Amino acid sequence: MKKFITITSIVVLAVVLATMLMACTPSEDSLKKKFEEADYTVTSVNSDEAQKYLDEYLGEDSEEIPVKYVLVVTDGIFGINVVPVCVVICFKNSDDAKAAYEGNEDSANVKKKGNAVAFGTEKALELF
Repeated sequence: MKKFITITSIVVLAVVLATMLMACTPSEDSLKKKFEEADYTVTSVNSDEAQKYLDEYLGEDSEEIPVKYVLVVTDGIFGINVVPVCVVICFKNSDDAKAAYEGNEDSANVKKKGNAVAFGTEKALELF
């Protein structure tokens, strides 16, 4: 009986830890590193530019939505990085992230992790 309780406790702990790790919002630095290692160019966007991207992807003139960071990921043609392949928006709270993600859940071009929402190509979103 003690063996069963011990094994069950370990399994439950492993499931809880895995769930917590999978639900975490990715950090700006870790995302930059992943994309750069895959030969993409990553640019951090300031808050004014971030608002422009939010308005574009939410399809409206949105209220000022506080964001932690916005990353624009580009790929190159002939050595010039001009093709945007992904935009990652990390919101300060989960309600704003959920609002940006709602209605796009079925799209292969949108992915959400924690408070971050990424819009982009399927290939680029594999790194997110």
